[in-house]
Amino acid sequence: MRFVTFMTSDGPGLAVATNSGQLRGLPATDANFPGFLDDVIAAGEDRLLGASEALLKGNLIDRENIDFLPPIAKPGKIICIGLNYVDHSIE
Repeated sequence: MRFVTFMTSDGPGLAVATNSGQLRGLPATDANFPGFLDDVIAAGEDRLLGASEALLKGNLIDRENIDFLPPIAKPGKIICIGLNYVDHSIE
């Protein structure tokens, strides 16, 4: 499941990408909003599955009308991997 955190003129929200590539989701102001991805992941697998189901029932999100935000707002750690690391070490 691919999650997308986004911002619109109405505020932030969370969406999932469907198998056809569409985005479906909910704004944070919606009563069915499952929470932001940080909290959903921290709550465990059941809540993650429930969140994806709720978002799939949400509104169709137009990619042209949103600003994409980092999926995890406050990551504890960021790991970067260089695909050409060997090339640079040879230099």
